[in-house]
Amino acid sequence: MTTDSHHGVRQYVHPLPNGMTLLAEQTAALQSVSVLLMLPGGTGYDAAGMAGAATLHVEWTTRGAGGRDARALTQAFDLMGVQRSSWADVTFGAYRATLLSEHLAPTLALYADMIQRPHLDDAELEGARELCLQQLQALEDEPAQRLSVLIKERYFGFPRGRCSLGTRAEVEALTPAVLRADGLERYGTQGAYIVVAGNFDWPRLKAQVEELFGGWHKATRPAPADQPAPRGYVHLPHPAEQVHIGLAWDAPAERTPQSHLHQVGTQVLSGGMAARLFAEVREKRGLCYSVYAGYQSYLDQGFMMGYSATTPERAQQTLDQFIHETMRLNEGVTAAELDRALVGIKSRIIMQGESAAARVSALAYDYYHYQRLRSLAEVRQHYQQITLDELNTWLAGQKAGPFTVVTVGPEPLVVNT
Repeated sequence: MTTDSHHGVRQYVHPLPNGMTLLAEQTAALQSVSVLLMLPGGTGYDAAGMAGAATLHVEWTTRGAGGRDARALTQAFDLMGVQRSSWADVTFGAYRATLLSEHLAPTLALYADMIQRPHLDDAELEGARELCLQQLQALEDEPAQRLSVLIKERYFGFPRGRCSLGTRAEVEALTPAVLRADGLERYGTQGAYIVVAGNFDWPRLKAQVEELFGGWHKATRPAPADQPAPRGYVHLPHPAEQVHIGLAWDAPAERTPQSHLHQVGTQVLSGGMAARLFAEVREKRGLCYSVYAGYQSYLDQGFMMGYSATTPERAQQTLDQFIHETMRLNEGVTAAELDRALVGIKSRIIMQGESAAARVSALAYDYYHYQRLRSLAEVRQHYQQITLDELNTWLAGQKAGPFTVVTVGPEPLVVNT
């Protein structure tokens, strides 16, 4: 257990014998609590020809579990005012809920049923499948969303870069028996997290989690090996009066010492209306409607994703200026830019501490990358210690790129670096 007595926050890490880990941050000032359950076996574990299986399976498990059918399960959550969501990302199948602290125990019991004793009725699968197909259709109708899918496919390759929704043909081909068997093989307890943030009683929480989940022992199916990514440039023709531009490039992984320096540089590049991309590309030159870039990281790989929307006439200049501003970071930043970046990061950290839902995600992220929990004070202090000389020395040794670029619009562009 770690304690931040000044802020009334206590953190706990409790490994279960079955390989699951309970992570918790207790904040007495909050009246709510947020729960996040993460099971290894996300979209990166989809077998060849079964893209979309992880997303479909997660949705299927929410449609009846334990002694409740789909309607009764929904009513049980609604009667307690639980705000919930579920999804599959590359690594995990995930379930999140935010609720009043008094309803924590019965909510955990419902999730224990959903994860360990889902009904997986054949009839309920069709509703889950239809929802997935509708989301796929929405992607086809929205060029910006199509770009976001394609840029990940190009940058990451198989299986990490596949669309979480899969493809229409593969989703339609998934039978109840095949998907049920796949789910049994996919999810396990080793490396799974149960994360709780907010106001709760730690001894009671620990005992309940051990009772509900401690007897569940199950292996996780290994993920398929990553295949080489195509990367480079690709254009998707689309007859519209708007061009969508996506860029991706390498960055330090979160757990490397340089990642925090990189994230400060990212804040200078695209951390608000005073940041370089917005100020130079949109405001000063009037080249585009929207422009931004953001940092993300998997366990072994950090990366940047950028986006801009503009007109066909300004598309080439927008792409050129986007790349120019990104590469210009290695020339260094000013003291004023560093100050603005640190204020923006500090504000984000403070606001994160006022939300149980934000904290539960941050705790899971920290433990996944660092195998420990970090307090808000520790994270804030880490950034505050960064000096201008330290940042500029590191940036001078960096060069953004090579860039993976995807454009959606009437005509292809040229990638000039």
